[in-house]
Amino acid sequence: MKRTPVFGFEIMGSVSSWPVNVAISRNRLSSLWTLYFNYVDPQARAVEKNCAKTPSEFRLIAEERYMNIDAFCQALIDTKNSELIELGTHIQNAPTTPITSKLPKKFWKVRDAAIEHLLSNSRLPEGLADLQDWIATDGWDDLLAAWINEDVALNLKEWATYKFSDSSLRDTYGLDEDETITDRMRTDYAREAISYAVENSEGDDSPSVHSFPIERKDGGRAVLGCTVEIRGHDHIPQWHGIFADKDDFYKHLRAAGFLFHSEANVIEDADILSVWVVEKKKKKKSSK
Repeated sequence: MKRTPVFGFEIMGSVSSWPVNVAISRNRLSSLWTLYFNYVDPQARAVEKNCAKTPSEFRLIAEERYMNIDAFCQALIDTKNSELIELGTHIQNAPTTPITSKLPKKFWKVRDAAIEHLLSNSRLPEGLADLQDWIATDGWDDLLAAWINEDVALNLKEWATYKFSDSSLRDTYGLDEDETITDRMRTDYAREAISYAVENSEGDDSPSVHSFPIERKDGGRAVLGCTVEIRGHDHIPQWHGIFADKDDFYKHLRAAGFLFHSEANVIEDADILSVWVVEKKKKKKSSK
């Protein structure tokens, strides 16, 4: 396969960001893939090449370059090219083994009890809040490291309460009270608002999503799921519970009303209307 552009993303710096364009090619004889990273920032390297064959190699390259591997896989699938669809699906479906953090020994008992809670529905362990507090401070780097291959989610259920209403739509478009508002108008307005929110992501409405992996000596595993909101210069973790894996945690967030940025374009009209505030029709006064 010849070199083909497939993906683009941004590397976030401390004061600015710069785009990176990604292309891919394949050697027919060796079946080896080559990834080309074109750094648009003039001060960065012009083009960087990396070779990969296995899903784990692709994930490692993505992690080292701060590229969201799930978004990359979806971009491959969206090309409609059979080879790239097969590659994207293969990487997505390959089992991953999260790198667990080395917790201080004083938290081992809490860690083991948290995993047991998931496996046997036992009581939540005492000291879980202390473990979460440690992750949010001394374990902060490990928590952030997992975000490289995770997502950002709009807290749609809460955000919609002050965004999705007939009164907001009327104010935005300057509509008279007598003008009828249709569901099509509501969904178009909502999709435009969602698109703007995703492109101009705010840390309080769109927290980052983090699956913090824990593992017992016997191999039992779980993840502690949290979202991290940015309020001013502060980072505020919100803990959601103990889950079997990242997918389990993501299902929980969807059910709780979060909309992942990577899924914002495929939200159904029914999901939008379910959180829309429809104004009550005023009763006409009867003439005597």
